[in-house]
Amino acid sequence: MNSNISTGSTIKVNEASLSRLPGNIRIPKYDRHQISNGIVPIGVGGFDRSHQALYLDDYFHQNPGRDWGICGVGLLDYDYDRRMRDALQSQDCLYS
Repeated sequence: MNSNISTGSTIKVNEASLSRLPGNIRIPKYDRHQISNGIVPIGVGGFDRSHQALYLDDYFHQNPGRDWGICGVGLLDYDYDRRMRDALQSQDCLYS
């Protein structure tokens, strides 16, 4: 996902670009690599990305517990599952 900033330019969202994002965009202040998987949804659709991941991000900012990371599993051999995997991997599994 790309983030449009007020100057009209676009920044590709990934770990390398986090420091260049404007201050009004919330970025993880916790070590994402220390989080272990505890939730395994079948597929990573809009609900998981827009609700569940948002709530977990809030939780990780407030709590030291790191056992509730999300590992989405695409079981279907559809282009959507592959495209979503590739898109999230290219963004270091960041989403805005």
